[in-house]
Order: sequence, then structure tokens, then C-alpha cells
Amino acid sequence: MKRHTTVPVVASLALVLILLGIATPASAAVKTTTSFTSTSLNAPFGSPWQLAVTVTVANSFGTAPVQPSDGSVDILIEGMPGEYVTAATIVPGGIAYFVQPANEPPLAAGTYDVTARFTPAAGSGLSESSTKKAAKLTIEALTAVPTVEVISDPAVTAVPTVRTSLAGTFVDTNGVPPSGTWTVTAVDSSGTVAFEGATPQPTQGVDGAAVGALDIPIDAPLKASETYTVTTVFTPDELIAGGISLENAAPVDFTTRAATAGEILGAPTGVPVIVSVLIALLVAALTALLVWLIIQWRRADARIVYADVPLETAALQPPPATLALSQAPVGPPVLEPEDPYLPDLPSHPLSPAPTPEEPQSWSLSDLGLDAPDDPDRR
Repeated sequence: MKRHTTVPVVASLALVLILLGIATPASAAVKTTTSFTSTSLNAPFGSPWQLAVTVTVANSFGTAPVQPSDGSVDILIEGMPGEYVTAATIVPGGIAYFVQPANEPPLAAGTYDVTARFTPAAGSGLSESSTKKAAKLTIEALTAVPTVEVISDPAVTAVPTVRTSLAGTFVDTNGVPPSGTWTVTAVDSSGTVAFEGATPQPTQGVDGAAVGALDIPIDAPLKASETYTVTTVFTPDELIAGGISLENAAPVDFTTRAATAGEILGAPTGVPVIVSVLIALLVAALTALLVWLIIQWRRADARIVYADVPLETAALQPPPATLALSQAPVGPPVLEPEDPYLPDLPSHPLSPAPTPEEPQSWSLSDLGLDAPDDPDRR
């Protein structure tokens, strides 16, 4: 009877010892402490920054840093799901460094609560621990200040050109402008959009030098002598947009030059060719008709003026050449006395005038006045 009672007791004691043996390593794990070397850090956006985490163990002699093989450190940021950094390596001295991960987008501007957690390696005999106080990580936004002007002088540029540039702490910190896209819109005085385009902002030139001003031509038909308003918007790339404080550029007005005569004549009308030809023919016909009417009017006006001339004036006009030849009298004109006291002269015509070679002479008989016989002369 005693023999049967002893067996269950021995089995129970063995089970208790086994359970105690399994629980002993866990209860005997060495306590660890995890903390930040600095509880606050400020850094400009895009600049390198670093937080350091120390992990120590407590023993009979005090505290000591854990070894690199004792485990790793995970970094968590409040408001972000999961671990921001997983299994950061512990270097000699029990320190793990936390920097911006290369496979994660840079933290946007703002203040973050950061905690660290030590995860012991299997068989290390160490306990898991987390930071009791979060570190404050502040990312400071960088400024980007755009400058915009419009060059509309034909002597400088063939078409109006929008010249943009970026300044601010982003350029001062990084030495180059932020990458992004410029959106340029030009509207006329009626609000109609005449031009709209997107142009990427390069960060380096062909030779690797930093880019200064960026020229964006307005390569669209614009009205002559028209005032346009240009609006520019710069949009940073998504990866850096959260760390940039961007100012807006003010709208810029410019006026196009007046059209030249060649441009006016060569400007497209939108009228079909056949219609243009018909219009040209009609204009030519109307011009010819107008010229014919002017000529007829001038002829009619000349007839009216001639008809209104008095008879006395008309008699003084020289007769036509044909009539002058057929009706002209032959010989010298008839001389008639103008003085009433002079004797009447004969009415017969005088003899023709002598030629220049012959001397001119006259006699009383030629005038019909024969002198009486003078006896003395005989």
C-alpha cells in the first residue's frame, strides 16, 4: 500500500522541478536600460542630423554597455505606423546611432517625439527595454523665395520671356535651387488664357554649376499692343515639398509691341482662298469704276465751264488751226484812222511787207496822195 502511494508523489515533485527549471532563465534575465544621449535636436530640412541611443546592463558592479552582439535597437516616431528604423546596429560602447534612413523620404518640417527600443539577441540573457522619455526632433523648414520678371524687348528676345529665379535658405544651405516645376500662365485684358505651360526647374547646369535664372519663352501667338498678366507658380518635388516654406510670386504685367505693316498684311485672316480672290476682284472692279466716274465727271465739268464763257471772251479765243489756214486774209491788214480829224485813208490793202533783204520804201502814190505839179521842181 505504501509502495503505490510513493509513485505519484515522486512524479509530482519531478514535474515541479521541470517547471522551475524552465522558468529560471526568464526570471534570471539581466535588466537593461535604454536612453538617448540628447533629448532634443534641431536640424534644417535636408541637412544631416543624428540621434544617439545608449543601452546598458546592470550587474553587481553597477552598469556596463551591452556588446554589439547582444541585440539591436528599433526607432519609433509618434504618429507613424511601425518602426521608422528597424534593427539599428549597436557599435562598441553600447551606442546605436539614428540618422535619416536612405530608403525613407526625409522628414517634413515639424517636431517629432522619438522613442527607442532595445531588442536582445536570442541567448543573450538580457531583457528588453525602451526609453522612458522621448527625444524631441525638430526639422526646420527652408525658405524658397521666387523672383519673376518678363522681358518683352524685341531687341533682347524674339518673343516675350519669363525669367524666374529662386533664393532663400534652401539655396543658401544646399548651394542649388530646389527641384520642382514652374507653371506659367499668361492672360489678356479680357481674361482669356493666351499661354500656359510647365517647365522643370533644373538644379545644376550642363557643366555641373549651380543654376541661376531660368528663362521660359512665351511661344504662343499674342495680340499686338495688348497688355498681358503673367502668373507663375513653383511646385517643389514631392520628396522635398514638406520641408520648404515657399513664398508666392506676384503677378507681372507686360504690353506687346505694335504690329508692323508687314505683319498686318501677312497676318492670317482665316478666310478661304477663293473668298479672298473674289474679294480682291471686287475691290479692283470698284476701283476701276471709281476712276471711270472721276474721269467722266472731269470731262463734264470741262464742258460746263466752256459753255459758260461769254461770247466776247469766246470771240477772242483763237480759231482752230484748220480754220485759221483756210480763212486767214492774204496781205497786210487794212489801216483805219483812229483820229477823226485825220483824212480817211484808202480802204484798199497795203502791199505786202518787204522781205528783210529789201529796203522798205513808201510813196504818196501808194497812199493815194499824188502831189501837184510843182513848176519849181521841173
